Amino acid sequence: MGTTRMTATRNGAAGLLYAGRQGKPHVKDPQGVINQRVLGSTGVNVDPKYAHQQMSVVWRQHDTKKRNARELYRSTWSWPNEVLDPRNPHDVDKALMMGAEVAKRMWPGYQTAIYAQADGKGHKLHLHMETNAINPVTGRALRAEQTSQKQLAKIADEVELENGLEPLPKLRQAWEIKPHAQVAKVAAGKYSWREDLQQRIQAGLADKRAVDWQTLKPVLAEHGVDVHVRRNKKTGAINGLSYKLNFGDHQRPVRAIRLGEMYQKESVDNGLKQNAAELTAEQLKNVQFGGIASISELTPRIKHQHATTESEHADVDEKPAIHDIDAGGLRQAREAIEQQQQRQQQQEAYREAQRLDRLKQQKQRAAEQERDRQDRQRRNREADGPSLG
Repeated sequence: MGTTRMTATRNGAAGLLYAGRQGKPHVKDPQGVINQRVLGSTGVNVDPKYAHQQMSVVWRQHDTKKRNARELYRSTWSWPNEVLDPRNPHDVDKALMMGAEVAKRMWPGYQTAIYAQADGKGHKLHLHMETNAINPVTGRALRAEQTSQKQLAKIADEVELENGLEPLPKLRQAWEIKPHAQVAKVAAGKYSWREDLQQRIQAGLADKRAVDWQTLKPVLAEHGVDVHVRRNKKTGAINGLSYKLNFGDHQRPVRAIRLGEMYQKESVDNGLKQNAAELTAEQLKNVQFGGIASISELTPRIKHQHATTESEHADVDEKPAIHDIDAGGLRQAREAIEQQQQRQQQQEAYREAQRLDRLKQQKQRAAEQERDRQDRQRRNREADGPSLG
């Protein structure tokens, strides 16, 4: 019943250094048994003591630094103390043996250095499985299921069952994900761009003007959020969503899966259908075919709905309705979309200018090299002197 996790890094040396560095544990063991960071190590196609040197040879051969390629896939596998006790050498050996078996099945032919640790606050036994992203023989990079967190968890469950352990039940993803740093900032009264993004998305999804995927984008844009819908090129089906703030210094896209289930395709789609169900057929037709600018006809009904709710909860919330919009609000929404399109056009123009500049520099270098070659040939002919007839 262990928990697995996988990430990738372009700095393989740092990953190996953290996992295999010897020394005292981060947190002192109250029982005084765990007195070192690394409790044991093993490797598949690599010696864990010299993993950095052996993997570096492969990285240099394939110019991973020059290509800015991924060098290492870092996987962790941890267990509660009642399942595997880090103070029991037999359990440590068992964990290392299972880690090696997972590496052979998950990444056959690749180099994996495995280190057992229990240096955290809870002193839970866990493995660091550091896998070279480049095959030392074929030079092929890890891909597809070999980089899948789901596949890693599946193989780990199989190995646990074979060794008498009961895998954890499959848990449903959290409805809303809020990392510790985000919660701490909000609790301290500080600004969190992630919290701001989530609240703005929620306001946009609750906006009754968003009744389908076509109207969702301008509505979210009005609330300060750009949404990117990824679709299957062949079928057109939605594969995923990404959100980002369209203002300020934190315009970094975040995938919906990292924000929680409520921000993903199924939940958003259900919310849009619910919004559409609350409108009359004529109003829905105006929204779907007239575009977001035709939404003004919805305002009377939305105002009435909000007034009813407001009268019931007058003592709780006296804020104006978020849907009480006017022509100015619609104009701002259209302006936000136009500004985004202008930014995209400027970025494309900048990239094209850079491409042309690089091409010009390449031509100049080629012309200089040709002149140098001709000069060398001329000097060689002059050094040889006139030929004898």
